[in-house]
Amino acid sequence: MKPENIEQLNEIFIKPLRQALIDNEHVEVFKNHYDWGVQAAASTLRNPNLMDEGILDALDLNLYKILNQGQAPCNSNFLGLSYGYTYLYQRINAIEKSFITLQYLPQEVKNKCLFVDIGCGIGGLHIALRNLHENEDFILNYRGYDIVQEVLILNESVLNQIYPNNTVTINDECIESFGNTVRTEIDSVIMVFSYLFSQNGIDEDALTTFKEKVDSLFNEFNLEQFFIVYINIGPSYYNENYKKFINLLETGGYIVKFKRERSQELINERLTKLSNLAQNLEVLPDSNVHCTVMEIKRV
Repeated sequence: MKPENIEQLNEIFIKPLRQALIDNEHVEVFKNHYDWGVQAAASTLRNPNLMDEGILDALDLNLYKILNQGQAPCNSNFLGLSYGYTYLYQRINAIEKSFITLQYLPQEVKNKCLFVDIGCGIGGLHIALRNLHENEDFILNYRGYDIVQEVLILNESVLNQIYPNNTVTINDECIESFGNTVRTEIDSVIMVFSYLFSQNGIDEDALTTFKEKVDSLFNEFNLEQFFIVYINIGPSYYNENYKKFINLLETGGYIVKFKRERSQELINERLTKLSNLAQNLEVLPDSNVHCTVMEIKRV
C-alpha cells in the first residue's frame, strides 16, 4: 500500500476501530482467561489514552497477544474487530500481491465481475482492489459475508468512503456494494478466501455453508463457471480444510479444475503498527503469500 493510502485509512477507519475495540464489552471475557498474560492484556484495554504513544504500543501488542494465546475463533464482535485491526494491512497487502502475481484481473471481466469475499471482516478485498485500480475507472461489484455484525458496519463505512458512487446494503451476514452494473449483467464471479481456512472454528458446518454459497451464486446469476482464489501463508495442498472444501464441491455436483498457483514474498514486516506508521510491530522473516486459482463448473 502507498503511504498516502495508509494515512487515509488511519483517519477514516483505524481511529474509529480502536475506539470500538476499547469500548467493546467482549473484552471483559478475557479478564478471566486461563492464561495470565491474556488476563493482563485484557485489563490494559479499558479506557486507554489514545493520544499516548506508549499506551497505543501496549494496545497493539496486547491485542496481538489475545489473538495468539486466546486461540478463539473470530465469532464475536471483539474478536472480529481485533483480528481486523491487527491484520488489516497484512491482508490488503497479501490480496494485492496475489492478484498481481496471478495476473488475474483481465480487462474484459473487471466491470461485469462480482467479487465475493468469504469472511470479509472489516474489509480488505475491496480496499486492495481500489489500490490496484487507483488510476482507472474501476467499477466495483462486491459481496462480503461475515458472522460478526459489527465488522460489517465498519466495512460499510469504508465502502461508502472509497466507493462513493456505489449502493451499499447490509442484510444479516451479507454486505453488498454494487456500481452501475445491473445484476443481470454479472457474467463472472471471483470468490476469495484469504486466510479463512486456517482460522479456528472452520468445521464441517462451516465448509457446508461455503458450498451452499457457491450453489446460491450459480443459481442467482445463471453462471456457467466461476473462480475460487485461495490466499494463505502456506500452499493450498497443505491445508486440510481447503482440501475438504474442494472435495465437497467435487462430490456435490461440480467439476473443479486447477488453473494456477503462485507464491510471492509478502514483505518481511507485518503491517500492524498503526499508531506510528513509520514503524512496524513484528518482523516475519521469509514470509510468503501463496495463492491458488480453481475454476469450477456444474456437472
